[in-house]
Amino acid sequence: MAKFKIMERIETLEYIIKNNVSIARFGDGELMQMWFGREGFQNHSKELKKNLIKIVNIKESGFLVCIPHQLVTLDGLKPDSVKWFRKQLLWTRPLWKYYVKDKNIIYGDSFISRPWMSFLDVEKAEKSFTLLKKLWEGKDLVIIEGDKTRCGVNNDLFKNARSIERIIGPAEDAFSVIDDIYKEALKMDKSKVFVLALGPTASILSYRLFKAGYTAYDLGHMDVEYEWFKLRSDGKVAIPGKYVNEAGGGKSFTDIDNLKEYESQIIVRVSNK
Repeated sequence: MAKFKIMERIETLEYIIKNNVSIARFGDGELMQMWFGREGFQNHSKELKKNLIKIVNIKESGFLVCIPHQLVTLDGLKPDSVKWFRKQLLWTRPLWKYYVKDKNIIYGDSFISRPWMSFLDVEKAEKSFTLLKKLWEGKDLVIIEGDKTRCGVNNDLFKNARSIERIIGPAEDAFSVIDDIYKEALKMDKSKVFVLALGPTASILSYRLFKAGYTAYDLGHMDVEYEWFKLRSDGKVAIPGKYVNEAGGGKSFTDIDNLKEYESQIIVRVSNK
């Protein structure tokens, strides 16, 4: 039986940098949308499901689809993470085999944006974030994110970008307004790069932007992983002032001071209410 061909995390990041490719990341959230038609903060949508199934099988120059490297090996994971992934793979591996039609596609690792919490190697996590930062170094950056996600706020994740603008979508059910978000993104100059943090919607939006001639990186969860890395946290804790859907209390947070710079970067808000 053919095995998945998935680059490991550092190899994936180096490939993205060298070849200047756009990326879409697929994890359990996207898999649940494809199979069950639902996921925690994204409502059911037949159109979303159809698009995800299409994109996970795309093999185009300049665009890299990423799926979990844990489908290849569990080496390098913390013991608790090994136990969790072993249980998870009992139901996810058959689904990945079902949806990945061409086993000759070489995928990237979807955990490029999540290099800390599940892994043992601190130095490799550090290197992962160093490589991630090269994606927007010296460039004009447009962040498309959910409301209260606040990527890079109160940390130095995007400090090396030349400029930052933000398009704010809804915190939940972003796919319902994907066309409106896309129209706003098309107003941007082609020289700008996009970082997307918008749940399963980001995978589809990244591909649309790539086809329109932009460079787009679907990097959901990167900011909170970076926060946890800086804290050297062993657990998924809430981050003050940020929407963290995986942490207890992450959806009911207290606001933070000094948001003037963040608010000045927002060029438009797209709401589904």
